Amino acid sequence: MAGGEQHCQPELFLPCPSLLKGDYFPPRSLLTQSLQAYDRMHIPITFNNVPISVILSLPLTQMFKVIPVNHFLHRHTEFRAADFFIYDSQVHRLRLKRQEEFLKFPGLFHRLTRHIFDTSEVVVADFTHQWILNDSDFNLSPDTSIVEQIVNHDSYSRFQSKIYRLPINNFSSSFRQYSPRLIRLMYQLPLLPSLKSMWYKYLTGKLPTRLFFFHIQLNPSPCCLICPISPEESPTHFLVNCAPKWIVWQRVLGNHYPYLAFSQNDILQSILLHSVPSLIPEVRMFLTILGCTLWHLWKAHWAHILQQIPFNTDRVISKSLSEISLVHSIMDNSYID
Repeated sequence: MAGGEQHCQPELFLPCPSLLKGDYFPPRSLLTQSLQAYDRMHIPITFNNVPISVILSLPLTQMFKVIPVNHFLHRHTEFRAADFFIYDSQVHRLRLKRQEEFLKFPGLFHRLTRHIFDTSEVVVADFTHQWILNDSDFNLSPDTSIVEQIVNHDSYSRFQSKIYRLPINNFSSSFRQYSPRLIRLMYQLPLLPSLKSMWYKYLTGKLPTRLFFFHIQLNPSPCCLICPISPEESPTHFLVNCAPKWIVWQRVLGNHYPYLAFSQNDILQSILLHSVPSLIPEVRMFLTILGCTLWHLWKAHWAHILQQIPFNTDRVISKSLSEISLVHSIMDNSYID
């Protein structure tokens, strides 16, 4: 290329909100994922100098600075500012729509109005005040300040496609470094086929975590529903780091190895069949303990998520120990090569 090689950045455009809700933008489409790449740059955007015509095309959640975690707005990402706000041409100001002006979901938007004025659990963003309190012109010429804020930011100039792929792929790539010897031993154990299938999900990084579903926009929040402090449900958190699950691991392993102290990383590396602690005398027995405990943690986890059955650590421990005892008796009667 004449004048030296140039590094071309992806063309940035702000698609029409109605187009975003059409067939061209399904949640898992390549185009949708490409647009979400800009979110990965974590570029702070201010809307103070943006005309009302652009403000009304924003996602409705952008119009608020405080929204409770379990609020219905997180489940309705298709809502736009224009669904709830309107530019009043008589007073030349932005205002909330009245009940008779809602074209869809009037019940939800009436509830949102109460959440703003009655309970104050939803708080309108500060940048909207200038349009609500002051006269303004709806027909201002288009302002490119949003685009300028993005393309002038350092993160945009350094952006590469692999940076976008890393947050999704990093957690699964490390899961696929298992030991051939350990995976062969695992499949030889007299465990339920459904248990081995579940374990295979762990080995390949196909974990149905809330963080994963949050990344692909199938969950409104990545937070764990079992932990009292509700941190992100990452793969390591799903397997070991969740506080109630960690209690189960400590007590089950402590029952069989009272003389050993296991760290969370020890258990994680063993579950992923990377390695087992060097002081473990019988690897097959240890893998049986891991598998049975994983199985009952899995069942208790999904019983809590899907059936609202409380996650009871004592029940999981009791069922895990009973299953381990049963499998060990089968192994004693039938030695596995």
